[in-house]
Amino acid sequence: MQSDGELGRMVCLAGCGEWYPRSAFERAWSQITSHTSVVEPPPWPWLPAPCAVCRQAMLVGYKQELRYDFCATHGVWLDAGEVDRFTELFESR
Repeated sequence: MQSDGELGRMVCLAGCGEWYPRSAFERAWSQITSHTSVVEPPPWPWLPAPCAVCRQAMLVGYKQELRYDFCATHGVWLDAGEVDRFTELFESR
């Protein structure tokens, strides 16, 4: 991953997604972290992604069929193309 200097974001050089620090979504952070699943997530082709900061396995959140990975302390990982939908779900008032 490499920082692109925007909002503290780091992007995967292979184009698979983006890491956003908690500060990028601070206003909606309590909503983001409250949408965790209480059931096992559906099968996924890889293990939980590690947090870009602390390297611990991230939690899985769901909102209106959007699946995202987050570290409750440090930030959120969004797969390629998800940032617009994520922002729409969590930042709109």
